[in-house]
Amino acid sequence: SFDLVKTWLSFCENHHSQCSTHDKPIPRLPTRVINVGPIDGSSDPFLLITDSNIPSVAHHAQYITLSHCWGPKQPLITTSLTPQSGKPEYPFQYAADICESRCRRATSDSLCILQDSLTDWEMESAQMGDYYWNSIFTIAAADSPDSSHGLFRQRDAGAAYPCLTNMQVDQFPGLTAYRPRPIILAPNLQFFGPGRDWHTHHTNVLDHRGWTLQEQLLSRRLLTFERYQLSFSCLEMMTSENKPCGERRAARPLGTPTGDRIYEAWSDMLATYATRELTKGVDALPALSGLAGRFSQIAPGGLDHRDYLAGIWRADIKRGLLWHCTHWGTRSRWNSESGCPSWSPLSMNVPSGHIEFYNLRLRKDSNADELCRIISVSTNVQGLNLFGRIVGSEMKVRCPTKSARVAGIPENPGLVGG
Repeated sequence: SFDLVKTWLSFCENHHSQCSTHDKPIPRLPTRVINVGPIDGSSDPFLLITDSNIPSVAHHAQYITLSHCWGPKQPLITTSLTPQSGKPEYPFQYAADICESRCRRATSDSLCILQDSLTDWEMESAQMGDYYWNSIFTIAAADSPDSSHGLFRQRDAGAAYPCLTNMQVDQFPGLTAYRPRPIILAPNLQFFGPGRDWHTHHTNVLDHRGWTLQEQLLSRRLLTFERYQLSFSCLEMMTSENKPCGERRAARPLGTPTGDRIYEAWSDMLATYATRELTKGVDALPALSGLAGRFSQIAPGGLDHRDYLAGIWRADIKRGLLWHCTHWGTRSRWNSESGCPSWSPLSMNVPSGHIEFYNLRLRKDSNADELCRIISVSTNVQGLNLFGRIVGSEMKVRCPTKSARVAGIPENPGLVGG
């Protein structure tokens, strides 16, 4: 399997212009990384701390990132009392072996952020988007409910691989331009949805967690350890042991849309995020801050944190306000911990069932300004993460109003959405 992973990585690096780092400077290491030691195992892994205030060539190197679910069992974490050197208890068994195939440094949120320091947490969470984007690839523990379960599983590896048969089929009988082709049989480990990536039939725990969405979308390359197979995706390709030759992938949500369509892509991504779970409601904005920061860099005209309004962008605010929950349940309630105003889709508890946006394209010659005029809108950022938590917000709108009475949803008194 490791040889196949090396083949995927090499092919991506040498043939994918969007993914290749050949013509890019070597990235600066995150503040804290795990040095897994030399390949011969002559020394133990240790926590390496870089100082952002001291320029150093040694602080620039390739590294990998880890994406995992903490779960109810807290993993080993780094705090201000953790020794700054020595051997850390590595969260994933044998992860160092994978890392050593390309580089010798790895970073993970649980070990590389001081979990008992709010200041450090805010500074590092603000940079997580860049950490994942600049890493050479991300290892995703998709079948591990917590870090104690590791990456690897007992399995019949041969059952995942396709098999070339002697049978042939003539796809176009009677046409000499087409030759009969051999049939390739593959285990039914995956299915394809229209216009989307494949998904395994087995639950991917990372697909249900809020923090892991930006880790998945901002990783140039994602090596996923599933229950029965390895899969690999990058900006241009997706493949697996089940389909080792791979295929071109559809654009990621924030990949290629241009103009106003990029805001539609943001809304689609936000709707996906709203189906995921967060252990702490207060993380609703921080867990999305890496994606917000990346979006601000690629959006037309350039944006900054002042254009970001609790999940909605100022340039798209009228359409961004047109959201609703498609069904109500006991968990579809206002998330008082998030700090988000009621007009923000992130004001709902995650998961809120489903959030749906009315993707209306407001033409420049429409009367939208006459129907709704935003007089002013602002949010007050709390802390060092400029796309993170807020402590207050205000919006003044001039528009027609209509009296309404809420009825039929007693478990959600007085709350009907944005």
